[in-house]
Amino acid sequence: MGESDQWSRIKDIVGAALEKEPSERPAYLDQACTTNGPLRQEVDSLLAAYEKANGFTAGAWQAS
Repeated sequence: MGESDQWSRIKDIVGAALEKEPSERPAYLDQACTTNGPLRQEVDSLLAAYEKANGFTAGAWQAS
């Protein structure tokens, strides 16, 4: 799988995970990433960054 294909797969998985309830994400990610540890790590990292950024921006708006 090429780098472009891998990035496309990561984006698809992250996008689908964000559409699910947080409690449903681990099971979905287990299925989507199967035994691909590096893929799962990258997806988890992006989801964590999204959650952190989303919480930061939400807090910034609330503080105004």
